[in-house]
Amino acid sequence: PRGFIYGAHQQRNQTRLLFAAVAAGQVGGQSIYVGLAARERPFFQVLDELGASVLVAGTITLVISLLAAILLARSIARPITKLTQATEAIAKGQYDHRVEAKGRDEIGRLASSFNTMAVQVQQSRQMEKDFVANVSHELKTPLTSIQGFAQAILDGTVSDIDGTRRAAQTIFDETARMARLVGDLLTLARLESGQLSMVREHIDLEELLPRWVDRCRPHATASGETIVTAIDPIPPIVGDANRLEQVITNLIENAIKYNRAGGAVTVTAKNEPLESAGK
Repeated sequence: PRGFIYGAHQQRNQTRLLFAAVAAGQVGGQSIYVGLAARERPFFQVLDELGASVLVAGTITLVISLLAAILLARSIARPITKLTQATEAIAKGQYDHRVEAKGRDEIGRLASSFNTMAVQVQQSRQMEKDFVANVSHELKTPLTSIQGFAQAILDGTVSDIDGTRRAAQTIFDETARMARLVGDLLTLARLESGQLSMVREHIDLEELLPRWVDRCRPHATASGETIVTAIDPIPPIVGDANRLEQVITNLIENAIKYNRAGGAVTVTAKNEPLESAGK
């Protein structure tokens, strides 16, 4: 017997049956089939019977899909709206504004990146404010001196040759000081914009460091201070000698400026290994 048979059977009452059967074996030489039969019905009649069920199932599916879409849209739109509001707040100068970062999905990583950016912007703006305040203070002092001595010369308050010479010398010194400040500002601006090129050359600190220190001794002497050096044997290094001289000179000048009267500024150079330097 065949393993699977199907077809249609016309009954005496003109009822047409559709059937399908599979072979289940033989009993006494007779083939046994297990089958399923159903009365044939017109297509549209079946469609009418299934229509209500299909309509109900489709309606339920549509409602569930709409609810899921609304919830998904709200879960995405709400944090994006908060990010938009936070961005507008940052643009208005509210640099302390932050957003809540939840989860590790794209929205959560975006919120975390925004908070990191906001912190960096806030720190940068604070550094700019401090820098402008410090520069304004530093420039105000020489400008006041220049204006005061120039006014004294114009008013005739300083009439003798010695007094005029001292006033002119003060104006010259303060002008040179302002030139140095402006030069530092230009250097800082080029450094922040990435336009400052650094030279890599071999530097003998044992030879150059005493020279740089000696250039600051007149300033220390004029302030009633002394400079003490303790320079050990140092191997040559690689760097920009001009920039390194500028850094060391600024450090010594600041130490002289903010030191107590009659004090001493000690410049020490040692060759010591750093545990965190690795190789």
